[in-house]
Amino acid sequence: MEDLMSKGMRYAKQALLSGCSAGGLATIIHCDEFRELFPRTTRVKCLSDAGLFLDSVDVSGRRSLRNLFGGVVTLQAQAINWLRIEPQIITNYNYRSAKKSSKELY
Repeated sequence: MEDLMSKGMRYAKQALLSGCSAGGLATIIHCDEFRELFPRTTRVKCLSDAGLFLDSVDVSGRRSLRNLFGGVVTLQAQAINWLRIEPQIITNYNYRSAKKSSKELY
């Protein structure tokens, strides 16, 4: 980010941080830090595409994601601060009503 900011991104009127899957989770986690890189006059948004891993009971009656990611959390010794200030948009390609090709989305 420092490299991009030094090359002129700090003058942006609008900025979007986005990511998919693990990158989407990183977008959620780092949105506030991204916001702090810009002046208050810059409009900043964060878009997480499929980066929200819900801790819910699946069709088998188990919490598969909790078991899967529990080890990762322990390994990384991370505690996620879910308090967010900046607006965030979280999407998931599998739940869009009209799936589009990547060329249509970008």
